[in-house]
Amino acid sequence: MIENYHLEITKSAFSHEEMQLLQFVPDERKEKILKYHFIPDRLLSLYAALLMRMAVSKRTGIPADRLEIAYEAYGKPYLANTENLYFNLSHTRNCILLCISDHQPVGADIEKLNPPPFEIMKTAFHPDEISYIESASTHKKVLKFFEIWTKKEAYLKKTGTGFMHDPSLINTLILPVDYSTYRTGDYLCTVCCDTISKVIKHKITETDILNFFQP
Repeated sequence: MIENYHLEITKSAFSHEEMQLLQFVPDERKEKILKYHFIPDRLLSLYAALLMRMAVSKRTGIPADRLEIAYEAYGKPYLANTENLYFNLSHTRNCILLCISDHQPVGADIEKLNPPPFEIMKTAFHPDEISYIESASTHKKVLKFFEIWTKKEAYLKKTGTGFMHDPSLINTLILPVDYSTYRTGDYLCTVCCDTISKVIKHKITETDILNFFQP
């Protein structure tokens, strides 16, 4: 089973509440959060860390402060103190997507549906993917672009390699994996896993986070 958690940041200030929530993230993450110059980046980093700890704690029964987060060679995070549970995080603008999967590595990506940078297709997309996008009607090209982009990101995050290799050599249209791509508001989300039977979606708010860590 795959569970997706969506958290849209509505706050515009790093308030006293956020300063209090910092105590629930590791010191290394806290330093990283406070180094961000722009407030939206601080909020995204803080709430992404807290969302992951809250959701995984509820799923496993392990207290949030006892979750051990380690990192693979290319920086993909994983849980070191539990087996058969995988997660992946993505965020863009003011929205966070967390995906949790039983038994199988998973990758997730979320993108805001802004005017797409079509100019990057020649270097980032496979020729088949470019044809797929360019054959779409004008009003569907934006969705097709972000469909391919999120599939590529989710696949590379699933494998844990990220953009370490030439992304134009990867054809997401024929990869032997499953995808779940869907739109929520102004965002397009994609989850990638070896097999996907069911995706359960949860909408989380900043208040949910605050109530969990400071009941």
